[in-house]
Amino acid sequence: MPVDDAAGMVHGHDEIVAFAVGSLRALYSAAPDPRGLVAEPFTMTELRRVHEAVAGRALQPDSFRRAMLPRLVATEEKRAEGPGKPAGMYRRHDRR
Repeated sequence: MPVDDAAGMVHGHDEIVAFAVGSLRALYSAAPDPRGLVAEPFTMTELRRVHEAVAGRALQPDSFRRAMLPRLVATEEKRAEGPGKPAGMYRRHDRR
């Protein structure tokens, strides 16, 4: 269920969900994948899709890439995701 549709719950659960969503969105605005939701190595598209799911909106691919590249470590691996050249693979700096 989309978070925006989760409303009308009893016992203050609306506030609990809102707090949790806000916290997760704040974490993901400051780091590439602080909760390790994407298995390493990952493509930039995979990482962007997770950020879009957390943010609840579409993100501009080029702007997202520029913001994330300094925070990632490129690997030598490539993955074909469709037509065109294979996508580069990345890891988080802080491998947990």
